[in-house]
Amino acid sequence: MGELVRILILFIFINLIVSCKSENSTTKSSRDVFSTIEELENSSFDQRSNRVLSPKKARKIQKVIKRLRSKLVKRKPRFLKKFERKCKNIQYKLENKKSIKFFKKELWTNIVNVCLEAGFSDGSVVNVEVWNKNLIANGGGSSREEQTVVSFPDANQTFSKILMSFELGCPNDKCDWWDRLGSVFIQDSEGKKIEISRFITPYRVGAEWQIDVTDLRPLLTGSKTMSVFIDTWASPGSENGDGWLVTVKFNFFKGNPVKPVKKVLSIISPRYSDEYGRGSAIDIISDLRLREQTSSDIKVVSFITGHGQGNTDYCAEFCPKDHAIFINGSRYKKKIWRDDCDRTITLGPQKGNMDTPRAGWCPGSKVDPWIISTSVNSVNVINMKWAPQTYTNFKNSGYNGNSHTPPNYYVSSYVVQYR
Repeated sequence: MGELVRILILFIFINLIVSCKSENSTTKSSRDVFSTIEELENSSFDQRSNRVLSPKKARKIQKVIKRLRSKLVKRKPRFLKKFERKCKNIQYKLENKKSIKFFKKELWTNIVNVCLEAGFSDGSVVNVEVWNKNLIANGGGSSREEQTVVSFPDANQTFSKILMSFELGCPNDKCDWWDRLGSVFIQDSEGKKIEISRFITPYRVGAEWQIDVTDLRPLLTGSKTMSVFIDTWASPGSENGDGWLVTVKFNFFKGNPVKPVKKVLSIISPRYSDEYGRGSAIDIISDLRLREQTSSDIKVVSFITGHGQGNTDYCAEFCPKDHAIFINGSRYKKKIWRDDCDRTITLGPQKGNMDTPRAGWCPGSKVDPWIISTSVNSVNVINMKWAPQTYTNFKNSGYNGNSHTPPNYYVSSYVVQYR
């Protein structure tokens, strides 16, 4: 009997030690992530001239967000209590602090998205869900394009920042094997389809990112039709994955925008260019006719990505080429190229050729648009011309739909007109 009591006491003692260690580990782990947040809050101000985060700083934010989400899944009481306090503090500062450094604001708005997921909101952020793990697939009761009508906040409300959260998940833990082109669209009041985001899916794993869409407020108003498209050929039960699960949400942060926007107008509707390198120009020319004579600052936002392989210079997917855009005669030049694909962060290691540089895109990443900020003076037409570098493809025959496909560019552009 005495031996049984000793064993019971020893068992209770061991459980107490394990419990204390677990509690201490949770506290230490929580303290670590909040310490990291505090370090980032106090880090040196880092931004580019066009107010875009450096890749290094963006990755630091992504890692913190990933850690916060992983802890939310565990629902540890101590972490939740501390995180709720942090959420309230950040939301209060975002709403009431007049001047916030660019990096810190990006960090805080990303954290607020996680706060909303946890249900910690003080009412300063309006959340609009568009899709929640909707299946995009080629068959099996689904399609490659999903469309829905969304109710956005009324035009009389003002917001200092609007973020679109995008997530790709794996149905039945079986994502499409291949890197697929995808886009998010919204229809304007005239029914024109405007591409507000472009992305390439990763190889066999999920991904997530956020996009600042504050300047799209005139489009994100009232009842609007939105659609998401992924050029996938996978379907439930297929050998190469079941497709993709898409989640899209918008977070509207109450306040006044730094630069109010009057209109957002399509100037080049999403399209593939003619075949690149056949000897004739593939330029795209478009006129945007305004309803009234206009003098204002504008921003031209263009998505340009190269596709097709097995050609001269490995175009257009794997060849860096200069591109020119003309706005009312003024010429702007840029090389459409991404050489940072090896630093792409996805929800798990990709299983494919994800590190190779490409023409404007990387597998598992959003496409960064080419943004041209300029102004117009007393005009009622905005003329735009896109023209890639002259190129000749000496392998322009024998396309097989696989390793050798026609080179071309996928192009779209819209104009933001400021007040």
